[in-house]
Amino acid sequence: MPEDMQLFLQKTWRRIAAETGADFNFDFWTHCQPRRSTYPACRAVIAARQYNKEQAMFEAIQKGYYLQAQNPSDISTLVRFAQQLDIDSSAFLSLLQSAQLEQQFQQELVYVQQLPAQGFPSLILLHKQQYYAIAINYTDAEQVIARIRSVLAL
Repeated sequence: MPEDMQLFLQKTWRRIAAETGADFNFDFWTHCQPRRSTYPACRAVIAARQYNKEQAMFEAIQKGYYLQAQNPSDISTLVRFAQQLDIDSSAFLSLLQSAQLEQQFQQELVYVQQLPAQGFPSLILLHKQQYYAIAINYTDAEQVIARIRSVLAL
């Protein structure tokens, strides 16, 4: 990851922390080798789905990245998360590196690229066979709920 991108993301973390009170472990930026790709982490979530632990893997990745300064771009980190979720590490690694999982990932990537997302994270509502991007407000849930209700009223 280029240094200017690293600095931008650190600034973004600080802004979010100041606006919302969210916790971040800034050791990530000095103890890890930041990379721009979220693909390994996305693939790990898809792989964990095979064990009915998709949400748990997502949460482990988020906690590891933001709070524990662990790099979710590292396969070894993702395998460690799988072990923590009682997923056999060698089976998980094999699945993570499989052509079948790559095919599933590519299909999901195409699907996501068709959504009206402007960036990530995004909140997308499917209503009456149509997708709507819902503006996120991290400090006022009522604004988000009002936006959702306005779409549901269509």
